[in-house]
Amino acid sequence: MFAFANFISTLLNPIADCDETFNYWEPTHYVLYGTGLQTWEYSPVYALRSYLYIVLHAFFGGVTNLFTTNKLHAFYVIRMALGIFCALSETIFIKGVHERFGRRISMTCFLFMVTGAGIFNSSTSYLPSAFVMNCLMVAYGSWFTIPTTNNGKKLKYGVCILASATAGIVGWPFCVIAVLPLALDTLYHYGIFNSIYDSVRVVIVLVLATVYIDNYYYKTLLFAPLQLVLYNKGSGSELYGVEPWHFYLKNLFLNFNFVVLLAVVLPLLLISARMWRYLLYVSPFYLWLGFYSLIPHKEERFMYVVYPTLTLCAGICLELLCQIINTQVLSQNRRSGAVNVLQCVVVAAVCMLSLSRSLSMIVNYGAPLDVYGKLSEHIQNNHPNTNKPINVCVGKEWYRFPSHFFLPSNSRLNFLKSSFSGLLPKPYGPYPIGSSMIPTTMNDQNIEEMDRYVPVDTCDYIVDLDLENQKEDKYIDDDGFTLIYSAPFLDAERSPTLSRAFYIPFYSPKKNTFAEYHLLKKNKF
Repeated sequence: MFAFANFISTLLNPIADCDETFNYWEPTHYVLYGTGLQTWEYSPVYALRSYLYIVLHAFFGGVTNLFTTNKLHAFYVIRMALGIFCALSETIFIKGVHERFGRRISMTCFLFMVTGAGIFNSSTSYLPSAFVMNCLMVAYGSWFTIPTTNNGKKLKYGVCILASATAGIVGWPFCVIAVLPLALDTLYHYGIFNSIYDSVRVVIVLVLATVYIDNYYYKTLLFAPLQLVLYNKGSGSELYGVEPWHFYLKNLFLNFNFVVLLAVVLPLLLISARMWRYLLYVSPFYLWLGFYSLIPHKEERFMYVVYPTLTLCAGICLELLCQIINTQVLSQNRRSGAVNVLQCVVVAAVCMLSLSRSLSMIVNYGAPLDVYGKLSEHIQNNHPNTNKPINVCVGKEWYRFPSHFFLPSNSRLNFLKSSFSGLLPKPYGPYPIGSSMIPTTMNDQNIEEMDRYVPVDTCDYIVDLDLENQKEDKYIDDDGFTLIYSAPFLDAERSPTLSRAFYIPFYSPKKNTFAEYHLLKKNKF
């Protein structure tokens, strides 16, 4: 079931975060094909990102390239690998929930996960936070199944340590917050000496692998996870995406609806019932949410790490509430049947809303993958042997570009000046030394560099969203370009909140307003 849901996500899940494209898909394209766009974070001057994470994913693209020259196939195979890894991790997690908390809670948690819009988005996202989510599901699943006797304890705690260390070093070092309860429990029950001994062995291997790979690409001795931590100690992260404290609560409600409300209530129930062990198991969600709600820079992807524990919190809460209703509210002859019906209604409502949210994202925002897929097909069919590089240009829609995997090898992306005034990426230098070359006109202050832009008359194709009241240039009105394909894309400003947030049959199509995501071709090309 998890694999099936993630397969659908592989094919249809829009890339919602430009960080996924430019910080992960583009470096992967560079590793595989020798070209791509480089962000300032991959400049050797800053070196905030490790190439170990990139190489692990590029492996699947490299295997795909043995059988096909179509880069889109490599893109979807990498996505499929992400989905399979997530499905395996989800299975381990649910098995642990089943053994620790019982069949009813595990079934509720399973249904919340397999239909959850947040899991649908994160399961195939090429982002460190999604990788950490998967690693921690393995760690938590093993943690929940640790026996009280010594037999088997060493293996289970060993898996917890390995998965947690991999999450922090290969994925995202800040996940230590979500690992803290598990780490304290490991120290207490597994022993300080055993915990430190096993941790040191794993960390040494992972650190050496990271340093080795990064030395190959950056050509300098450094430890990228440490570079990232040191950068975020300052005010640099506040240059991007500053949001109010309640941003995550609103976002979590969109992706998980009433699951969030159940999770908010749970600590009160556990404290009143003195279920301290349960409180320890679910505490990673509350620690993570509390800490990141205080950080000015907020992104939806930051919450990926605790999506599984959010569903666990909701599953436990719903079960406890049903027990309370069963024993203290209903009469003897109405107990079991009424509570079961109530639980089924709540779970069904959550699942329906979650599926509605996922469908809304696909219908409303799926146009870029569609249009760029058609662009790739068009260039391959009409200009397969063109020696001169084909220029594909984007203006205000630069952040929805899904990566050079969608452009044939004889094509490249260029930027047109728009109202955006931040720092855009630039092409890598020649492979293999490009990753170690210090790029010019790069900075870590998000200051715009004008050398990123090209004049519109140098473009062979333009991809753009044609909004009715936009102040940006409308290239479709330029006589030099012809519309060859378009797909509907939600005009959020002209659509009601409810109908755009959730797909409601008959209501959403009637209420929502759609613009056109255009693919334009130069007339003389």
